[in-house]
Amino acid sequence: MIWKVTALIAAATISAIPVRAADISILSAGAVEPGVHALTELLKAKYGVNAEVRFATAPAIQKIVGNGGGANIVIAPLAVIGQIAGSGKADAAEQTLLGKVGVGVTVRRGAPLPDISSTAAFKEAMIAADSILYNQASTGNYVHGLVAKLGIGAQIESKTKRYPDGDAVMAHVIAGSGREIGLGAITEIKLNLEKGLVFVGPLPAEVQNYTSYAAAPMSGSNHSTDGAKFLDVLRSSEGRQLLASRGIE
Repeated sequence: MIWKVTALIAAATISAIPVRAADISILSAGAVEPGVHALTELLKAKYGVNAEVRFATAPAIQKIVGNGGGANIVIAPLAVIGQIAGSGKADAAEQTLLGKVGVGVTVRRGAPLPDISSTAAFKEAMIAADSILYNQASTGNYVHGLVAKLGIGAQIESKTKRYPDGDAVMAHVIAGSGREIGLGAITEIKLNLEKGLVFVGPLPAEVQNYTSYAAAPMSGSNHSTDGAKFLDVLRSSEGRQLLASRGIE
């Protein structure tokens, strides 16, 4: 009986210990998720600063900020950062580039690997695929335009499905069947390799597209000192190396 009382006291003591709240909040595009996680770990290791991160597509970030939401730091494609800064909701002077992310091709583990060694081969692989998946965010918008440019829009329209974000695309490919081709940010593909994806490779160089991402503090946000520390980590040589190792060039 004594040990039960002791255990109850210990449990009550543990539950009474407050969990430290995040020092800063970050609203980030999903394509740079691996790099942002690495940076927040470095931020905590160097400064003891905890960060809460929410990931969303670029259109969703614009909507969140436009509706009065946001965070201490926003990370998004350069064009989106420019729009947010132009509306007075982010500090353009403190904007810091993360890097750029290219578009890649993926299939589920065990599926035939399409030939994407050239633009002509990529075009034929898209036509031959049973289905094609990409998102409704920045990467998907580029792919949609590329399909039209290659003149295969009508041929693949009926077998193309677009999801709101990259996570949904990757989940479909992992659980799919047949000759399915997924397209998305290379960082997102590599984030799911252990779950059953195979990275076929980047788009052919002549049709490749890079989206550049930047971080900026939100105007009037609290915890500006901790936000500045995040930007310091981002600008540091160690931070740059972490980003490069996560596929953010």
